[in-house]
Amino acid sequence: MQFISHRFPEDHDPTIEDAYKTQIRIDNEAANLDILDTAGQVEFTAMRDQYMRAGEGFIISYSITDRRSFQEARQLKQLIYRVRHTVDTPLVLVGNKSDLAQLRQVSIEEGKRLAEEFQCPFFETSAALRYYIDEVFATLVRQIRQREAEACRVNKKKSQRPHALWTRLRLPFHRKQHSLQ
Repeated sequence: MQFISHRFPEDHDPTIEDAYKTQIRIDNEAANLDILDTAGQVEFTAMRDQYMRAGEGFIISYSITDRRSFQEARQLKQLIYRVRHTVDTPLVLVGNKSDLAQLRQVSIEEGKRLAEEFQCPFFETSAALRYYIDEVFATLVRQIRQREAEACRVNKKKSQRPHALWTRLRLPFHRKQHSLQ
């Protein structure tokens, strides 16, 4: 909500799954975002399965004031892997509610270690105070763009290989043809 509307509604029910769309500019380039807020539900749903297959990147968020939500972050990562069958998925790990440090149950070090395990960037944010909210989304968009660029390079190499392979396969026959003449 804070990212989309630049406000922190006190009456927002964080347990309701919701979807949002917005367009932003990252590094002077437009990005269309289709965001599914799963409301921390780890259980399988058909809608989430569909979003996970189609999604280009994910933000896994936990509350630094709730150890259980931190433990569920690992379950969400496993769910993403199970649905997508790849570890190469753009991902950002977020410890939220940094404004409530006096109620902290999860240390910054634990968040960083989990991010290392996930091989992804890590942020501690405050949705209430809008700390690092935009940076999280910008980081994810940059990862998605980097992955797309890498996929394009791989596809370009693959499209060049068949021609080169065909040329190599044809060469012995081409030589024989010239020697017969």
